[in-house]
Amino acid sequence: MKQSEGLGEIIAVIMNEVEQHPNKPHMEASLRSYLVRKGFKPEDVVFALYMLRNHIEESSTCTLTDPGAIRQFIPYEANKIRNPEVRSALARLELYKLISSLERELIIERLVQFDGEITFFDLEFVVTWVIAGTRNVDAANTTFSVLHRDADALN
Repeated sequence: MKQSEGLGEIIAVIMNEVEQHPNKPHMEASLRSYLVRKGFKPEDVVFALYMLRNHIEESSTCTLTDPGAIRQFIPYEANKIRNPEVRSALARLELYKLISSLERELIIERLVQFDGEITFFDLEFVVTWVIAGTRNVDAANTTFSVLHRDADALN
């Protein structure tokens, strides 16, 4: 193992790795094992990753090309999600680009697993579950304002 190079060198290696691969999602576990393989002390690596957690999360968001097409439900989904309020709220979130197509698919996938007809409360629960860990407070509040048809949400 390397002698204690200090956090500065670990942080420099992490920043270099993140900047060299901007479209690659950087998972904390893979960065940790990469740095330990390079010879850094595990406790120093954990501390450096903790310090840079927000920067790593912001820089490693995957940017998928999103054509912006409205998705049609397959017959099973259409039968489960019959409530027009739920359908319009989901379309509104997507049209305002508050959820990505990947998040939309995850929301629909979770909704069709519910028993019975889907209600607005079910949609609100699933949207909270999907976006809770990936948005800051302002973005989450805007999303919920649009979900509840608040006219001033985007102003």
